[in-house]
Amino acid sequence: MTPEPAVKTTCRQRSQTGLLRILSPAVRLLVRLQVRPNTLTNWGLGFGLLAGVLIGGGAFLAGLGAVALSGLCDVLDGQVARSSQQTSPFGAFYDSVLDRFSEGFILTGLAWHFAGGPAFGAVPPKASSPATVAVILLALTGSFLVSYARARAEGLGISCRIGLLQRPERFVILMAALALGTIPGHGYDLMKGALVLLAILANGTAVQRIRHLHRALKDGDG
Repeated sequence: MTPEPAVKTTCRQRSQTGLLRILSPAVRLLVRLQVRPNTLTNWGLGFGLLAGVLIGGGAFLAGLGAVALSGLCDVLDGQVARSSQQTSPFGAFYDSVLDRFSEGFILTGLAWHFAGGPAFGAVPPKASSPATVAVILLALTGSFLVSYARARAEGLGISCRIGLLQRPERFVILMAALALGTIPGHGYDLMKGALVLLAILANGTAVQRIRHLHRALKDGDG
């Protein structure tokens, strides 16, 4: 293994550790309040649905806030489950499935907006873009394939947590795209560029996992 992937993994782990340290007071509070992990998972789904509706209507800034809250719930549910010793196979399954729903709602909202669907207010001419809808559908396909590849690999007994664009990174790009879309003038063009990046990297990550599984099976790790 070359040193570069190891550096990437270390950076990701450091960022995750820092985030969990910041959120630890909130986790302790939620545990004291006896908030169940699945309740947080449900909240994450609700915020994801809300984000899809807001984004579909062109309210990018409000949608950005809802996406951030959905991602926050996704982090908190696992931490609360571990801190309160409520982890379970069903909880992990439920969290993973609802995460896919949330991501699907958000990207569907984007597709609706760029397909020219009804909005809350006036929509700039650049909003109607069949090519951008196609890019969003490719991003949705890649995002789902990243998760599916991991699930299938683990079903074969092989760990498959590698890849450049896992769910946290996808959420960061999505939030960046929404933030760019609020910029007057060329905001839509910048947003479309971020969505193209998301589509390319998500599908690239799926390909990375396919290659990883192929090498692992070839080497007899399965």
